[in-house]
Amino acid sequence: RRLKRSTHGGSIVVLRFHFLFHGYMPIHNHTTFVLKERNEETMAEKIPQNIPFVLKCWHGLSTSLPPVTIPFVKSGRNGQPLNISVSLFSALVLSTINVIMGKSLLAIGFPENEKVTQETTGSLTAECHSNTLLIGLAFLFLTHKYEPAAKMATAPLWWQECCDAVISFCIGYMIYDFMFIIVSAENGVLSGDDYTFMAHHIMTTMYMMQTRIYGAGHFSAMICMFLGEFTNPFHNGYYILQNALSLDCCKSVLLENVQYVNTFIFASTYVVIRAAVGPAYFLHACYDLVVNGRKNGLPIWVITLWIILIWGVVYGSVPWVQLCWDMLMEYVPDSGKAQEL
Repeated sequence: RRLKRSTHGGSIVVLRFHFLFHGYMPIHNHTTFVLKERNEETMAEKIPQNIPFVLKCWHGLSTSLPPVTIPFVKSGRNGQPLNISVSLFSALVLSTINVIMGKSLLAIGFPENEKVTQETTGSLTAECHSNTLLIGLAFLFLTHKYEPAAKMATAPLWWQECCDAVISFCIGYMIYDFMFIIVSAENGVLSGDDYTFMAHHIMTTMYMMQTRIYGAGHFSAMICMFLGEFTNPFHNGYYILQNALSLDCCKSVLLENVQYVNTFIFASTYVVIRAAVGPAYFLHACYDLVVNGRKNGLPIWVITLWIILIWGVVYGSVPWVQLCWDMLMEYVPDSGKAQEL
């Protein structure tokens, strides 16, 4: 635990203990603290007492790690040096999960030092990232008004810290996966797909980092993260099951049926999200960035870059939408491609 100090408009210092996952609790004991110009409403805004447990976990992660800052770069929401400790910690945790998953796959019969094992290990780790990120993002959307170009400082302090942690966690995954791509390259040679994914990770990390540096536009990044990750649990599940079914150690009728159902869920949600829901939200996000971004401190070049990145991802999804549509046609009885469960 640590002792934390806060001030408010000339008020005297208020001392509070910070407990991991349990928010802030005032010190009462036998010492009396006189609070000037502080009302209960302001205190409630600063102290996360009744927030969902999930966000308490993110809040604890955000405030408990020792700071690791980037020299000469400051956070736009509080003017402090930009803290990247959550990103580095997340990259380390995900790397550890990757090792554990790899050992577990070997234990059930996956071949050692084979591409199928490396790909499945990466997909299992990506599953952990996607599900964790989606839950965090969902609770952030549920607890604050959605405004794509808004300043982060307009939200309560606890929400800002949770948001910082969730975005930083996603950046941590990009760091981990970037390194994983390099380490797992076949014969040390990167493929065209490898370079594509690495470029994607650099661009998305730039977007997320800029929302932290400028302290605004975080919701525009979060909606891209949420809609982009929404289908990933099924997408990664598709690869995991596909690889497992290619091996004698895992092949079974039950697994084939699970893959049949999962493929339908993945393909249908991907087409709906990437071809309809996503573009609609992205249009609104881009509109809000253009109309309100400058008012909230975003330079025009940053707004332009973000819009290009958003629609670049939409364009890059087109071949996958077509592929998923073809997958769905296999479930249509009159298509000539239908399969029996």
